Amino acid sequence: MGRPSPCHSPSRIEHQRTPAESIHDAKAGPSIIFEHAQLTLPADGEPEFLNSYPGVQDNLLAAPGCRSVDLHKSVDRPGVYLLRVGWNSLSDHTEVFPKTDQGRKVLATLGSVVESVDMIHFDGTTID
Repeated sequence: MGRPSPCHSPSRIEHQRTPAESIHDAKAGPSIIFEHAQLTLPADGEPEFLNSYPGVQDNLLAAPGCRSVDLHKSVDRPGVYLLRVGWNSLSDHTEVFPKTDQGRKVLATLGSVVESVDMIHFDGTTID
């Protein structure tokens, strides 16, 4: 990982899972879904974004189905961050989250400090 920004260091919080939750059931789908959201900030928008991030992180972690949140600064594109969120399922992110108070707060906050978002979801199962 690159050097942390002097304004804010990258954050990584993982929730511990019980043994039953850790078992991957092929019929149920992957054990975790990772949302990768590439956030592009407006010029000179980094301080405001970094000041708002702790609230975004807290709301994400309080949302139903959210298991982890981490933020990474691009080393080759100024003003670009990767927000990686672990979800129990794709529907927890795309269907449940937007309807929650936490979802509304996150979307409103990011909408006010982020210029654009490019999002994609990944199966958390490692391919050997």
